[in-house]
Amino acid sequence: LIKISSLLHHTILQRTGNKQLADIITGVDANQSSSISYCHQNIATLQAQYISTLKEICVSLSDEYQYFMHNTEIKFGSRKAPNFRVIKDIFAILKFNIFSQKQNDWISVFNHYNVWMWHLLLLFTAARPVSEFPGFLKSFNLKKQILMISDKEIGGRQGYGRLIPLNNFIVEEVQKFISFLNYIKRQIASTYPDSQQYIEQILESEIPLLNIFNNGKWQTLGPSVVNNFHPELGLQYPNWHRHTARAFLSNKISEPAILALFGHEAMQQESAHPYSSLSFSQYFKITHILEQMKTHFKISGIELHVLTQ
Repeated sequence: LIKISSLLHHTILQRTGNKQLADIITGVDANQSSSISYCHQNIATLQAQYISTLKEICVSLSDEYQYFMHNTEIKFGSRKAPNFRVIKDIFAILKFNIFSQKQNDWISVFNHYNVWMWHLLLLFTAARPVSEFPGFLKSFNLKKQILMISDKEIGGRQGYGRLIPLNNFIVEEVQKFISFLNYIKRQIASTYPDSQQYIEQILESEIPLLNIFNNGKWQTLGPSVVNNFHPELGLQYPNWHRHTARAFLSNKISEPAILALFGHEAMQQESAHPYSSLSFSQYFKITHILEQMKTHFKISGIELHVLTQ
């Protein structure tokens, strides 16, 4: 049985190029497959893929298989991806909190803006919610629309990590955030004497990009800091953004491209590195799909001119 299962997995992978499909059909344990652990497939689509694969292997066997699922809303896989309405509401609340602070309470605005950016960047980069995400400002190359990130806790997160493509929406929002940092640096200088130097350190990439000022001290954002700041959001899993992005990308780009973007390639390859299976042409195509999440989840950017007027 082990030999047959192994041969079947190899055959499906060879003919479809889809590791997730091969893992699901052959019943690979999710603990042994990062592809399945992030799976969030529409069952009707999965059935169609299954029958198509059967026809590739054995036509007579596929003729015996009948559809039994008609509800296209039922999903198979991870439950860590919230539904559409939850995600839409979360980003609406996060944005509302930025603009609903008392007049001239720039510290509160600063805090909520940073938390909003934390969630936004996690969703649109599909990165892991590690401490100090997304790193320093110098990790961004906005002209080339890439982010260099090291988000694997195994190995101490040393080295260069991997490249993540940035869509136009995220590039614009990061540019707005940089402009806001320059603006607020002047607004709070008299009230908080050390703030000007601290924000300057952020802009000079001497400290990580995203921070809040809470209980009289500066804190770099991480999962626990964000959760303590916004416990009312009540999401159990800190990596829900990554599962949401994985669910959204399924069947929109190739499975090898998704695995490379997520840092899930074999032998721990990372995207855009010399040994990655992700080519540069695939790499830049991902940005257009990631951009579609903005419309799908009805996420709007920050109107900086309104915030700073």
